[in-house]
Amino acid sequence: MTERYRLKCVKFIEFFIMIVIPSKSDTLRSTLVDSTRIMAWTLYKSQNKLTGSDAFEGYKTFEEQWKEHEIHSMDLKKVQKYIKDLGYTEQELLQQRSQYYERKHQQNQKATPQNPKFVEAPSPFDNVNAPEFDDEFEYPEPPY
Repeated sequence: MTERYRLKCVKFIEFFIMIVIPSKSDTLRSTLVDSTRIMAWTLYKSQNKLTGSDAFEGYKTFEEQWKEHEIHSMDLKKVQKYIKDLGYTEQELLQQRSQYYERKHQQNQKATPQNPKFVEAPSPFDNVNAPEFDDEFEYPEPPY
């Protein structure tokens, strides 16, 4: 490989490895989309009666469908309108998202070094008193 070709390759790679600092609206949009994903996943699990390892395996199918959802092509204003059309407020979704991740964090803190495990946090949309609730903590939240 010539030095000139190597430099061209490095510049090409550097072009695609630029640091991107998201705007406040980009961050809010991303958070609202994630809040909607949590709500959709909870409903999907409930409709398909997925608990335990079935829920973990079922996320693969859900994720394929989720990636095709129209929300991913929406800008912030359209996402906000979409949420409003569903009958939710941004604050409700953001609060439920925070509760979801707080529960997930608490459950991960309970994992001991002798028995480390990553767990799926219950959704704030779940019925906390549901009998299958405890079983859902045995499997990791998909990295999405």
